[in-house]
Amino acid sequence: MWAKKFNSTEWPFFDVAALVDPSVRADEEVLAKLDKGLPIFLSLPTIRFCERALHFATLKRAGKAPSELPDPFEPLIVLFERGSLFSSEGSGYIDVDGLGIRRGRFVDYLQDEPRAPVDREQLNDLDWRVLADRLAKEIAGLDSGIEITLSASSGADHRQYVLLSREERELAVVLVEDDSAAARVSESLSEGMQESWAASWRHVDAPDGHNKLECRMTWPPSDGQLKQLVDTLVHALRRGFGLDETGNLCYEALQRESGKAIWLPRLGLTPQRTTRAKQP
Repeated sequence: MWAKKFNSTEWPFFDVAALVDPSVRADEEVLAKLDKGLPIFLSLPTIRFCERALHFATLKRAGKAPSELPDPFEPLIVLFERGSLFSSEGSGYIDVDGLGIRRGRFVDYLQDEPRAPVDREQLNDLDWRVLADRLAKEIAGLDSGIEITLSASSGADHRQYVLLSREERELAVVLVEDDSAAARVSESLSEGMQESWAASWRHVDAPDGHNKLECRMTWPPSDGQLKQLVDTLVHALRRGFGLDETGNLCYEALQRESGKAIWLPRLGLTPQRTTRAKQP
């Protein structure tokens, strides 16, 4: 819509503020702070996007941005807030976390309503489903004796082993039979968590002799926090058991009463269990 109104030839990423009023620019000191604060691994299109978003914010504050058009930078800013990135190369596609989106022409995307929701509550629901699917695929019971149980409680309603529940402050309980592996997992979790998350892992002795790692987190989590939490947990488990990025992590949840294996029924996945030697 902005490209059509101002006849931009640089679509989809262009300096909107410069087309509206080239004299309105973000303060150089603000741009310098941005440059200093951005990670070194960001692609040039992402860096340029951040700079242009600041120019556009300055344009809005000056009252020169057309009010009838939607904010052109908000969708990608929301994307960044949730821990995702994008890149744009000469292939004709825009890469968003491994998903290729055809660049096409701006007229291909002209419409009255957005195709994807930008409402934060709807995006939260999408994030939950993606994270649940990812964790179910990457983490789970190992032959070396790791067990992850997840539970949720809401008043009188108690649901065991519900992945990443929004109602329960005890986000995850990780039981590790190997003492040295448990110590490495615990250390890696402590290093990976940030105080600003209002989240913490604690290492306690479980009654059955396992090492118990509990995560407690203030709810609701902020945007992008869950993805980082899952990344931290996956990294910690790989480090604890000496697995590289290609190593296999399987997920297993055991019912406490019967010992039957369950496989995250909310996700509709098939039960799967590793073989364990029975204790005499």
